[in-house]
Amino acid sequence: MYISGFLKVDIEDEKVDIEHLLVNIDDKVRSKTLRHILVLFNECGREKIFGRSFVEQVTGVKSSRASELINLMVENKIIEAVKGHGKGKFRFK
Repeated sequence: MYISGFLKVDIEDEKVDIEHLLVNIDDKVRSKTLRHILVLFNECGREKIFGRSFVEQVTGVKSSRASELINLMVENKIIEAVKGHGKGKFRFK
C-alpha cells in the first residue's frame, strides 16, 4: 500500500513527523485505520499519554475496535506502553 503521499497531506501542518513510524506497517492495514492513527497522533503528539477510552473518544470507534487499534500500533512499534500512569496507558514513540 502506498502511504507516503497520503501521510504528507494529512500531517502537513504537524511539526513532528509520524511517517517514519508508519513506513513498516503491514500492507493489509486499511486506509481508514491509518486515518484513525493519524487523527490520534494529531490529538496526542509524542508527549500526551492516552488509553483505550481516549482512542474511542477521538476516533469514534467502539471499545473492542479501540483495543484492536492499540494492539496494532503496539505490534508495529508506533506506540509504547507507559509505566507509572496506570494499566493500559500509551504514548507515540
